[in-house]
Amino acid sequence: MGKLKKKLEGRINDCTFVTNVREMSPTSKKKQSPLQKKAIVKTYKSISPKNNQNMVEESSPAYSYSPQMYSHSGEFVLLNVIRNGIGYNEFEKIKTKCSFSPAEWASFLDLSERTIARYAQQNENFDKKASERILEIAMLFERGEEVMSNLEAFNDWMNLPNIALGEIPPKSLLDSSLGINILRNILGRIEYGIPS
Repeated sequence: MGKLKKKLEGRINDCTFVTNVREMSPTSKKKQSPLQKKAIVKTYKSISPKNNQNMVEESSPAYSYSPQMYSHSGEFVLLNVIRNGIGYNEFEKIKTKCSFSPAEWASFLDLSERTIARYAQQNENFDKKASERILEIAMLFERGEEVMSNLEAFNDWMNLPNIALGEIPPKSLLDSSLGINILRNILGRIEYGIPS
C-alpha cells in the first residue's frame, strides 16, 4: 500500500474514496486472476495525482463467472461481489455446475421459489445474504471439482449419504456457512487420502 501512495504522489480530496486504481506499466508482468480481469470494483470519486500518465482509474462493475474464478480471488473483491449482489444471470451460470432442484436452491438461500422466480423475471441482483450463500456454494464446487478432478463425481458425492456426516447427503449442509465449512474440511481430508 505504501508503494501505491508513493507512486500517486498526488492528493486525494477529503471526500474521495478510491476502491480500485492500478498502475499501467508496459513492463508490468504481474498476471491478473479471471476475477480481477472481469470484476472491476466501483470507484466513487476521481483521483487527482500530480503525474497521472501511468495511472488508470477503473469504474465499470462487471461480474462474470468463469471456472475457478471465485476461489482464487482476493477477499475484498469477493466482499464487493457480495455487497453489490450477484445478478440472476450469474446465478444461472453457477447453477449449471450444481445438480440441485429449484426447491433445494430455495432452501439453501432461505428464499421461496417464487422469490427466486421474481429475481429471474426482473433480472435483479440477489441481496447480500443470498449472494454470500451463492458465492460460498460456488467456491465449494470449485474446491470439490479440484479435489475430485471431476464435477460429475463431486455432484454424485454431494447427493449420496456420507458416513462422516452420519449417513446424510453433504448437500443437506448447504443451508448454513458452518455446514459449508464442514464440507470444505471433509474435502481437505479426502484430498490427503483420509477416509471421509
